[in-house]
Amino acid sequence: MTPEWDGIRQELIRLAKRRECRRTDFSAAIPCEWSPQSVWDPRFGMFFTEPGAWAYIIELLESGCEFTPKTMEKPPDTIAYEFALKLAPNLPELYIKVQSFKGKILGRSFHNSTKEVRT
Repeated sequence: MTPEWDGIRQELIRLAKRRECRRTDFSAAIPCEWSPQSVWDPRFGMFFTEPGAWAYIIELLESGCEFTPKTMEKPPDTIAYEFALKLAPNLPELYIKVQSFKGKILGRSFHNSTKEVRT
């Protein structure tokens, strides 16, 4: 883990833990595909909820998972952080993307991936 990522990770955790700092609303300037209710959580035998999705993101970040930086077109030249994983062998890959922006954490993606699983 790089020192730079560790600082970013700590900031994402701090923002994600504060409900008032979380944003998932879609706009043309900041598009997102946030649909935790369509992702099956095999740990609990039910679909994710909005709070459950944020709790899972926090859990991944706190466990040290390293998200991959991605340069965004909207807003231009900003960086978001993505992560994908299989929750169970029989389920599609879960794709997550978050972004720290203007003192908020933007939930840009939380959905079943339509791409092939990366190995």
